[in-house]
Amino acid sequence: GSQDNKVKLWSVSERKCTATLTEHTSAVCGVAVSEDAIASGSRDNTARIWRHDGGASLHTLQHPGDVNAVAMSANVLVTGCDDTLVRTFAVATGQLTRELRGHTYVVCSVALSGAMVVSGSNDKQVKVWALTGEASAECVATLMGHTDWVLGVVAGPDFVASQARGSGELIVWRPAV
Repeated sequence: GSQDNKVKLWSVSERKCTATLTEHTSAVCGVAVSEDAIASGSRDNTARIWRHDGGASLHTLQHPGDVNAVAMSANVLVTGCDDTLVRTFAVATGQLTRELRGHTYVVCSVALSGAMVVSGSNDKQVKVWALTGEASAECVATLMGHTDWVLGVVAGPDFVASQARGSGELIVWRPAV
C-alpha cells in the first residue's frame, strides 16, 4: 500500500509487480493478506477486500474516518479507525460484525491472533479484546506503559508486542503466571 492510493501485488519469486489495485482515492495506510483475500485500509474512509487475482474489489467497507490499520485471518477482518473504534467484518460478505469501543483517540494499529484482537492507539494504550461470539467481544486487558502513540502491535498465542512513536520503544507483554 502506498501514498499514491494504490495497492501493488508482487511475485517474490519473479521479483515483479503482478497487479495494481487502484480503487482507493487516498493514501493506503495498511494491507493484510490471508489465504482467501487481501484487505486494504485507506485515508479515503474505506477498507476494501480483494481477490488474490488483482481484480476489482469484492467489498468496500465504509468508515466514518481514515482507516489506519487492517488485520485479517480466515473470515475475520479487523480495522482501526480515526473515530477511536476497532471494527470486525466478515470477509466473505463484507458485513460489519462488531464495534469495539474503549480507546479515547485514533486507533493506529491492529493485530489478530485466533480469537484475540489487539489494538494500539494515539491514547498511548494497547487493548486486548476477546472475540466471544458471532457479534460480541470483551476488552480483557488495557496495557499501559507507553509514553507516546502506539503505532504498531503484534499478537501471538502467548504475547503481545507494541511499538510507540518517537522513542521507538518496544514493549513485549506476557500474561501473568
